[in-house]
Amino acid sequence: DLDSTTFQIGESVQVYPGGKTRCIWSAKKTAGTPPNPYWFQVSRGSEEMLLVHWQGGGACATRQDSSPNSSAQGCYTSPFIESQGVFDTTDSRNPFRDYTQVTVTYCSGDLHMGNATRNDFDLDPAGQVMQQRGAYNVLAVLSWVQRQQSKGYLAPTLSKLVFSGCSAGSLGVQAWAFEAKTWLKWKEVGVIADSFLFVNSLEPGISAIFGPEN
Repeated sequence: DLDSTTFQIGESVQVYPGGKTRCIWSAKKTAGTPPNPYWFQVSRGSEEMLLVHWQGGGACATRQDSSPNSSAQGCYTSPFIESQGVFDTTDSRNPFRDYTQVTVTYCSGDLHMGNATRNDFDLDPAGQVMQQRGAYNVLAVLSWVQRQQSKGYLAPTLSKLVFSGCSAGSLGVQAWAFEAKTWLKWKEVGVIADSFLFVNSLEPGISAIFGPEN
């Protein structure tokens, strides 16, 4: 939880929610194919101000752009730490440096919206069927954030709540912001969608990302 015994101000921490969360690959493409669990990033700041960011990282909508054997993979398959720009809490120019920051990391290749078993893709590095569960990843992050407010680690009513997203995360924040704002109590809310405002170029494979399980 977001308390001073676990999180120091400005410290970046990885939170592993478990449950139905996962990356598109169940294992990393390295020696021994180590497990590749989903985690999200938290930096503790003000209890009054919260930034929730949807990370970017391409899309894996076809067999070719998701395959471990491809030289041109279309998406990140493991989460990564954000540390620059608005995430640099040591930069006095950063308007979000004092915010508590929660990053919905991205490794599902489904624009943060998917819920599909991809039998149409190659097997992942561990020889397992790929799955795109971005929707479960987002729900796990929102549930965690909501719990922090209910436990008093965030203000009962946030003075400022900002949702942001970049690239694939821009599509993710557009899809989730209206729903996400109902999970928390706030006075002011804003949405920043950076870099991507349409899905035309992804339409040939986009329906399969959502799948019959959605």
